[in-house]
Amino acid sequence: MESIPQENPTLPVPLINLPETDITENDGTDGELGDPEDIAALRARLDRIADDYERRLRELQRTETNDRNERQRRMRSYESTLDAYRRQLEKRVPSYQSLPSSAQQQLLQEIEERQLLENLVNFHGYARVGAGTSGRGSDQEIFQLSGVPTKYRLGNENDTYIEIIMDRTSKLESGATFRGEFMVAYQTFQDATFDSTNAVVLREAFMEFANLPAVPDWSFWIGSRYYDRHDIHIIDFFFLDVSGYGGGVEDIGIGDAKLSLAYLSGSLATPETSQGRIAKHNLDMRLHDIPMPIGKLMLWGFGSAESGGTTIPGNDYEPPKSGYAAGAIHLIEDLLGGFNKSSIMWGRGASANFTTTTNQPYQPQKLFSQFLMTETFTMQPCEWLALQGTAVYRETTQDSPGRPRVSWASGGFRPIFMLTEHGALAFEYGADYIDDRANNRNGSLHKLTISPMLRVGNNFFARPELRTFVTWAWWGKQFEGLVGGPSYVNRTAGLSAGVQLESWW
Repeated sequence: MESIPQENPTLPVPLINLPETDITENDGTDGELGDPEDIAALRARLDRIADDYERRLRELQRTETNDRNERQRRMRSYESTLDAYRRQLEKRVPSYQSLPSSAQQQLLQEIEERQLLENLVNFHGYARVGAGTSGRGSDQEIFQLSGVPTKYRLGNENDTYIEIIMDRTSKLESGATFRGEFMVAYQTFQDATFDSTNAVVLREAFMEFANLPAVPDWSFWIGSRYYDRHDIHIIDFFFLDVSGYGGGVEDIGIGDAKLSLAYLSGSLATPETSQGRIAKHNLDMRLHDIPMPIGKLMLWGFGSAESGGTTIPGNDYEPPKSGYAAGAIHLIEDLLGGFNKSSIMWGRGASANFTTTTNQPYQPQKLFSQFLMTETFTMQPCEWLALQGTAVYRETTQDSPGRPRVSWASGGFRPIFMLTEHGALAFEYGADYIDDRANNRNGSLHKLTISPMLRVGNNFFARPELRTFVTWAWWGKQFEGLVGGPSYVNRTAGLSAGVQLESWW
C-alpha cells in the first residue's frame, strides 16, 4: 500500500444537506448574514466532517503500518524457515552449498514449495535396505579389517537402517523462532521381515530458539541431537561426532567468524560403582566460518572430565580422568562442481575418542591418545561423471602398560558414470592397512565393487539410488578368520553380491 500524505489529503467531499434557510439571505438588515444559530450548526457539521476525515486517515495509516509489519514478519519467518531447511540439507547432504548452481537452485525451489507447509510437521529421513549373498551361497558377509573403525561401504553393507525425522519451526510475534526435532532410528540385519533382534533407538529430541530480538544471529538449544557432525560418506566415517545430550549456543559473531559453545554428556548404565554410574562431561568450542585466502576454516577445542569408582559388586577400580582435544577442519567450496575437506585432530585422556561417550572404562583397549588426519574430495568435473575420494591416517595409543600403538591408513574412491539420464555405473575401490602392536599383527585389506544402478540425477549425492552390486575383497594371512565372517573363516578372499536401496529425503 502506498504511503498517504500527512498534509492536504485529496479526499472526496460528501454532499452536505444544507438547512432550508439560505445563509446568504438577509433579515432586512444590510450587511448581516442569516440566523447565527444556522451558521454555528453548519460550522459544527463541517468540524465533524473534518474530524471524520482525520479519523479515517489515521486508520489508513495504521493499516499501512500493520501491513508493512506483517510483510516484514513474513519475510523473517521465511528466512528463518529457509535457514532451518538449509541446516537440514547440510545434515542430510554434507556441504550441499558446494553443489553446482543448478542443483542448489533445485534444492532451494523445493524449500520454497515446502514453505507453504510451514505450519505442518516436516517429515524427512534416511534409509538403506537390501539383500545379498556371499560367494558361497550363505548370507551376505561384510569385509572390514579387524581393528579398523569403518569400511568402504558400496556393496559392503548387510543391514537395514532407517532414520525417521520430524520437525516443526514456529514463529512468535516478536520475530523469534523455535524449532523442535525428533528422530528415531531403526536397525535390523535383514534376517526376516519380523526379526526379534530389531533395534529401535532415540537419536534426537531437542529444541532450539533463534532470532531473538536482542541477539538475532544467535541460536540456543537443549536436548539430544546430532551436533555438527563431519563425515566421509564412502566409508561412513564420522571423524568428528560429539552428538549427545546437552545444550549450547551457536553462531555468536566474532568478527567475520562465528563461535559455537556446547555442553554435552554421556554415561554408562553398567557397571555401578561406589560413586554412582560413570559419566563423562564435555565442553565443545568451535570457531567456524573463518575466512581464508582459499576456503573457510574451523578451529575446534574439546575438554572432558570422566568420573570413576570401584565396581559394585566386584572390586575393579577406575580412576577419574580428564582430557582435551583440538583440531582444525578446512573446507574449499565450489571445486570442480564439488568440495574439498581436510582435517587434523589430536586428543588425549578422556577426550581421546573425539566423542561424548565414555572412554571404555575397565577395558584394556581404552585410548590414551589419538592423532587423526583426513582428506576428502567430492567432484563433478562433467555432466556424466561424479566422484568422491578419501585418504585417512590415524594413530592411537592404548592406556595400558607400554602404551601400545595402533596405526591405520586408508585410501579409496568411488566414481559414478552416468550412462543415461537415470542409468549409471559406479565403481568403488578401497584399501585399509593396519599396524596393530597391541595384538602383534599388521596387514591390509582391499575391496573392489562394481554397481550398476538407477538414480534420480547426476550429482554424487543424488538419491534415491537402486543398486545391484558385486563385491570382491582380499586380505592378508594374519587376518585369516578375522575378516569375512563365518563364510570365509579359513580364507583370505571373499565375494558378495546383491541389491540395495539408499535414500534420504
